[in-house]
Amino acid sequence: MPVEAARINIGFLLFGAGQGWADDMSLTALAKNPPDPPSPLSATGLANVTAFARMAGYVRHFHPSDQSEQTDWDLFTVQGVRAVEGASTPEELASTLQRLFDPVAPSVRVYVAPNRPEMPAEVTPASTAGLRAVRWKHLGVDLMHDGRFSSTRVFVDATAPLPQPFEDPAKPFEASLPRGLSVMVPLTLFADDAGTLPYLAAPSPATVYFAADDRATRLAAVILAWNPIQHFYPYFDVVVTDWPGALAAALTSAATDTGEADFLVTLNRLVAAQKDGHGYASLSVPGPAAVAPLLWDWVGGALVISRLPASGVPGLAVGDRVLRIDGKPAATAIAENWELASGATPQWILWRTLNNLAECRGSPMQLEIEPWAARGTSRIAPVACVTSVDWAAGRGAVVRELEAGIWYVDLDRLTDPIWDAYLDLMINAKGIVFDMRGYPRTTRFLPNLSRVPLDSPQWRMPTPGKPDRVGMTFNPAHWTLEPAAPYPAARRVFLTDGRAASAAETELGIVEAYRLGEIVGSTTAGTNGNVNRNPLPGGFTVTFTGLKVLATTAHNTTPWASTPRSPQAPPAKASPKVATRCWSAGWKFCGDRSPGPCPPSPRRAWSMQRAARAEQSPRRNGHHLRCQPGTVESCPDRLRLDRLPGNLRRRHTRVLRRRAGAGGGRFRRPGERHRALRRFQLHRRGRRVPVARLVPGDDSGGRGRSRHLRPRRHGRRHCGEPERSHELRRGARRPRRDRHAIRHRRGRDRGRRRDGPPARTRQMARPAGKVEVTVGGVPAELAFVGVAAGLLQLKLRIPSAAPEGGGVPVTLTVSGVQARTVTVALK
Repeated sequence: MPVEAARINIGFLLFGAGQGWADDMSLTALAKNPPDPPSPLSATGLANVTAFARMAGYVRHFHPSDQSEQTDWDLFTVQGVRAVEGASTPEELASTLQRLFDPVAPSVRVYVAPNRPEMPAEVTPASTAGLRAVRWKHLGVDLMHDGRFSSTRVFVDATAPLPQPFEDPAKPFEASLPRGLSVMVPLTLFADDAGTLPYLAAPSPATVYFAADDRATRLAAVILAWNPIQHFYPYFDVVVTDWPGALAAALTSAATDTGEADFLVTLNRLVAAQKDGHGYASLSVPGPAAVAPLLWDWVGGALVISRLPASGVPGLAVGDRVLRIDGKPAATAIAENWELASGATPQWILWRTLNNLAECRGSPMQLEIEPWAARGTSRIAPVACVTSVDWAAGRGAVVRELEAGIWYVDLDRLTDPIWDAYLDLMINAKGIVFDMRGYPRTTRFLPNLSRVPLDSPQWRMPTPGKPDRVGMTFNPAHWTLEPAAPYPAARRVFLTDGRAASAAETELGIVEAYRLGEIVGSTTAGTNGNVNRNPLPGGFTVTFTGLKVLATTAHNTTPWASTPRSPQAPPAKASPKVATRCWSAGWKFCGDRSPGPCPPSPRRAWSMQRAARAEQSPRRNGHHLRCQPGTVESCPDRLRLDRLPGNLRRRHTRVLRRRAGAGGGRFRRPGERHRALRRFQLHRRGRRVPVARLVPGDDSGGRGRSRHLRPRRHGRRHCGEPERSHELRRGARRPRRDRHAIRHRRGRDRGRRRDGPPARTRQMARPAGKVEVTVGGVPAELAFVGVAAGLLQLKLRIPSAAPEGGGVPVTLTVSGVQARTVTVALK
C-alpha cells in the first residue's frame, strides 16, 4: 500500500443471495520498499518485458497446473517485470524466464530457437492408469468472479482416449517470443490425487509495492490489462487494429509516467486502440465524480452549450460558444480526449469525448465563451462543479400523453411497474413514441408490441482452448420473449442517437428484425455484449466487451450500429449493420407499415439463400452488380453498385430500384432463369439508365453456379467478353428467342454467343510471389490463383486434416507477408 496512506478500509462483496462472514484477521507491518522511479525502457528492455508479457498470458490463462491456479498474478507480474528487464542476451533472458516460471508452471519450457529442449517425463507418463487429464475451460474469462464469465479447470479420466477439446500433452502449444525465443506450453496435464504432474509446492507470496508511482507496478498493470483482451476479446475478427503494437506503446509510456493521472492516460490510450465501445480505464476514487453543470455538443466545428439546469448557471446561456476550457482551446481539448475514447463508431467516440470534457480537473472550471447574445466578444466564466446530473435529460414525466392519442415513453427511466400502470391507458392510442436515446432498463414493453414470440440477438460466449484466439469457438445462446396481452394497436416510433449502446442495441435489433416500429434519429453506438471488468494493481480497472453478439439474422454486428429508417440528420460515417430498410425513392420503410413480424415466403427464402451462396463464390471478370439482401426476407432485394465503367462509377448515386413491370418481379419456380434476368434503373442526375442484371445464384437452374451478364449492346445480352464496349441503350427490349436461348444454355454451350464461336476471355494475371493458405494451421492445396480488377482471387481445397468447429482460422500469406487472419466454420 502507499507509504503516505492514512487509514486502511477492509470489506468484502457478496454477489447474489447468501450470507457472508468475516473471521479474525491480523496485520503485519513490513519494511518499506521505495517505489521504482520513472525511467525510459531501452529497446532491449522493451523486448524483454514484451516476451515476459506474452509468456505470462499463456501460462496464466491456459496452463492448467495447480501452481498456476494458486498464483497471485499481480504479485508475480510485478516481480517478473523487475527480473527480466535487464537481461542482456537472448540466452540470459531465456534462463531468467525459465527460472521465474518454474515455480508456477514446471512443465513449461522456454528456449532460444532452434535449440528445442525435451519436455519433462511427467507430461507424457508411460502409463496413465489412475490418472486424470485436466485443462482450462473458459466461458469468456473470469476476472471479477461476478458470475457473468467463468474460468475453471475440468478433469476427465485419462485411461480412455482424451475427448475433444483436450489436447495431446505430448503436443504442447508453441509460440515465438521476442529476441528469437520460443516457448512450449502444455494445454493439458495429467493429475492424480496429489495434484498435477510434476509435483511442486505452491509458490510463496512476495512483498511487492503496489502504487501508480511505482514503475514496475505500472508496467505490470499494462501487461495484466493487455493479456485478457489479447486472448478473449471476441471482435478482433472484425476490428482492424495493431494490438501487439499497442502493448509496446503502452509499456514505453508507462515506464516514464509520473503518477496516477499520467498512467490513467496511458491505460485509456491502450484501451482506445482496441476500438471497443465498452472499453474504458478508470481509477477507484471515493465518492461520485465532479462535473460541470452543463451539456454541450460539437456543432459546425464549434463547442456549443446545448442545455443548462432549470436554475441556470451564472454567466452561461444555451447557444454560447466555448472557446477555451481551463486555458486550452476547445478544439485541442476535443482532439486530445478523442484519442483516449474507445469506440466502434465515431458517434459513440464523440459522445464519450464530450462527457470526458465535462469532468472537472479543478474547481471551478474556467471557461472562455463567446456569448450568443454578443457574438464577436469573449469573456471568462468560472463554473462550479457538481455531482448530480439528474437534470440533464430534461424529458419530463417517464410516461405522458403529448396530445390526444399520442403518448411518450422514456425508456431510460421506464420500469416494469410504471409500464404496467400506464399500459391500459395506451390501448386505444393512435401513436406511441419510445425514447431510446440512452440505456433502457427493461424489456417489459416489447411483449405487448408483438403477437408472435420475439427472439433476442444471438449471444456467442467465447470458449478459447488455445492462446492468441487460435481456433476460437463460441457457445451460442439466446432468449425469447413470449407475446403478452394487451396489444396496443398504435403506430410506434423509436427515437435513438449515438449514445444508444449495449441493451439499447439489443432492443433496437429486435425492433428492426420484427418491424415493431419506425426508428428515427441518428446512427447508434455500434457496441453490444456483456462487459468484463479487469482489476489491476494500483487501484485501476479496465473494462472490455467479453461477449459477442450477432443479430437475429446471423449477420455480424460489430460495429453494431442501428441506422434509423427516417433520419432527422445525415447519419455519421460508420459501418452500419445490414438494416431492414429498403431503398426506393429516398428513405422508405420495408413493405407494409402495420405492426407485427415479416415472415418470409418460401420463394423469397429460396432466392435469398441462392444469393447468399453466390456471394461466397469468387468474383469473375466483368463489371456487375451485387445483391445485398436485408434482414427482413419479404422486402425486395436491396442492391448497390459494385463495379461499373469509370464514367458511370464516378457520377452515379448508389441507389438502385426495380423498374415496375420489368422481369415480372417474382420467381415462378426455382430454375426459371429468364425470371432472374431483370432490368434495374440507375438513377443519376435525374436520368434513368437501364442496367442488365442477373441476380447471383439464380441463373443456374438450381445447380449453385453463377454468371454475370454484361450491359445491353444492340438489344442483346452477352456473357463474358470483358474487352467489349459498355454501350447502354435505353429502352431496348430483349427478343424472346434470346431469352429462350439463355434459359436453355447448358454444358458446352455455357459462355457461347448464339451466333458464333465461344467468347474470348482475358487471361487473368498471376501474382508475382508465392501464395500460401493454411486452414486451422494445415496447408491447403490451391486449385486456382489469379488477379483480376485489382483483387487476388483463389480457389482452395479444404485439407482433410483441418480442425472442425465454428472458429477455424484461415491465414493467407503472399511472398512471406501474412494477411489478417479470418475465421470460418467447418464441419
